[in-house]
Amino acid sequence: MSEETGLKLLGQHLAKVKLEAEEMRYRHKTEVVELNSQVTELQKQLDVCRSDIEEYKKQVKALEIQGTRKALFDEREQWKKLVESLRKDKKRLQYVYNHLRH
Repeated sequence: MSEETGLKLLGQHLAKVKLEAEEMRYRHKTEVVELNSQVTELQKQLDVCRSDIEEYKKQVKALEIQGTRKALFDEREQWKKLVESLRKDKKRLQYVYNHLRH
């Protein structure tokens, strides 16, 4: 093999390797662009989910407050019923006492 043939083969091989490297670089660059697009889309979805979580936390807090109010209201109603029951009992006992006295 002559020196000229060797240089020609070496040049062809170098051109082939360079072309393969450029093709690989292009594929990687394309993949990076696609992955960045996916990251952007996933970030948007994450932001929506975080917003939803904050809204759900607010709703839970409101329900907790509402539940506390309801519990207080229910307790107050129970006290009212107890007081009314005691009044009726007192009135009945007063009636019985008055009848026994006379």
